[in-house]
Amino acid sequence: MLTVDSAFGNSLSFVTPAGNLVAPESEPFDGTLDTSEYEIAVFSDKQCDINCPYWRPNATSHYAWSGSSKAFLIEFQMDHYQNRGSDYGLISDAPAWWFLNAAIPRILQYGNDRNNIPCSCWSTGCGEFDAFEVLGNGEERAKSTLHRQGNLEGGDSNYFKRPVGTTLKFAVIWHYPHITARVLGDDFDFANVLTEDQVEDLVAYDPDSWVHSLFPIGD
Repeated sequence: MLTVDSAFGNSLSFVTPAGNLVAPESEPFDGTLDTSEYEIAVFSDKQCDINCPYWRPNATSHYAWSGSSKAFLIEFQMDHYQNRGSDYGLISDAPAWWFLNAAIPRILQYGNDRNNIPCSCWSTGCGEFDAFEVLGNGEERAKSTLHRQGNLEGGDSNYFKRPVGTTLKFAVIWHYPHITARVLGDDFDFANVLTEDQVEDLVAYDPDSWVHSLFPIGD
């Protein structure tokens, strides 16, 4: 059964392997989004219950990954493709990989309800981390930026080179109270387990290194 609901923002749904059409059940992603106008959200396989901050019965609502210590590793490629649709205000050819508190995409991601009351937890402390985001049409540079309520931001002018024509291995690691975003070597092994020594190496910060950047979120 598939329930689609637009109260408090559009509800989520499963998608087809190409990530561009609604599907009645979970299907494996084929690994390619045709253009940056298509977005998919990744959650755990645990369905929401009464402990979810907000969920809709019979809709597609899942838990994400809680806790202050976690790691996400990905290998991806960002070739150049212009949007094919009417854009709806989106920047064309601007892919991104980013993170939200799971309570945000389960309801209206941005904005207020019909009574002008914020729908999501943006106004009460939830935030967003743009790990690898291209900010302009066809741009070759990608940024990491933190956002929180009031649109306070943390970021700087340093950037990652967009992987065009080749893949890039990348890690995002939460280690309270920090987040580390790091380009990995081509030989990095995506094993089933990360050792403590591997994690310590990934999050190590060298203040004298020109390739390391440390920035706080705004007050």
